[in-house]
Amino acid sequence: ETGAAIYGLEFQARALTAQFCGESDQIGFLVGTQTLRHENQIHLLNYNDETRKISRRIFAHPKGEIWHLAASPRASDLVISSYNNVTASKAEINASVLRLPAPPGSGVASVSEVFDSTGSSSPVQDVVELPGHTSNVKGTAWHPSQDNKIATIDQNTLYIWDIDVASKNAKAAATAQMPKATEQACRWNPHQNATIFATANDMAVRGWDLRTMQEAYCIKRAHEQCTRSLDFNPNVPHYFVTSGDDCKLKFWDTRSLALPLLQLNVHSHWVWSVRYNHSYDQLLLSSGSDSMVVLSSVASLAAPLCAIDSDENAGDGSKKEPIPDGGVATFEEHEDSVYAAEWSVGVPWIFASVSYDGRVVINHVPREIQYKIWM
Repeated sequence: ETGAAIYGLEFQARALTAQFCGESDQIGFLVGTQTLRHENQIHLLNYNDETRKISRRIFAHPKGEIWHLAASPRASDLVISSYNNVTASKAEINASVLRLPAPPGSGVASVSEVFDSTGSSSPVQDVVELPGHTSNVKGTAWHPSQDNKIATIDQNTLYIWDIDVASKNAKAAATAQMPKATEQACRWNPHQNATIFATANDMAVRGWDLRTMQEAYCIKRAHEQCTRSLDFNPNVPHYFVTSGDDCKLKFWDTRSLALPLLQLNVHSHWVWSVRYNHSYDQLLLSSGSDSMVVLSSVASLAAPLCAIDSDENAGDGSKKEPIPDGGVATFEEHEDSVYAAEWSVGVPWIFASVSYDGRVVINHVPREIQYKIWM
């Protein structure tokens, strides 16, 4: 078993997203800094799974401290940044689509290069701003299959944007008014032709039908305290998971929302992030203010091919049992609140996490867990 790869940022950070790497087996993550006194940066981290080494490129982000990053699911050089824009009269969180400059000597941005720069390169390039928000932007998301659609939320409005990267134009194609909330999160449901968009508004979770821009469902009290994060099962259309300040992960079925299907208590403080594995939906990654990253297995609510081992016989003629529901591994490389943890886009066993002190950790699903799933 190999150890984790650790990368230290010069400044504090809370924004992390996995980079799309096309058909290659490259592994890339983008991390954004959060400092008021210095120029902020986006770090592109390229992880080599054979050498267990991290190489990097650094891009200046002069717009301000970065609160959230969302990489395009189809273009390696595009990312949405939510940033704190500070002027003499006010501070507000805005959002823009940015382009990462191509590596020197190449025509397009690619993680296939060996990045070893030691300082800031060219600044990120403005592609299109997303104007008109009436309060701080609290979340952003790319459409799962359409390159020209983006969603954003501020404290009381959901926006669906049509963007044109070539002409650098953005138009708010539709909006929906949400109950005003201090804390927000959002996620696009990849199923049902991506017609449902979900938001976490303080304690509540709401689903929005994008065909009518009306509320489709609502859990008024998904968590006893703030709901911090949510994600949809990539293989089972009606299942999703939430995390909150009550230290719990809760699993839901949109067809019956009176009670959660299951809840896990794998953290001891606020759970800032929860993500399904893209390929093996029984595996989930969560991170929190307890400085922990936790790998959980929920085989009971996974798609059938993931819920059981691929070989029915364990060598002695007996059927192998699925991994019991609950936490299966805890990663303790962080010493501060872990605000985000994300799976690699192309390699299902690799993930990254970032804590507020600027520590980025790239880690692996333990081999014994991998074997239990696919051996």
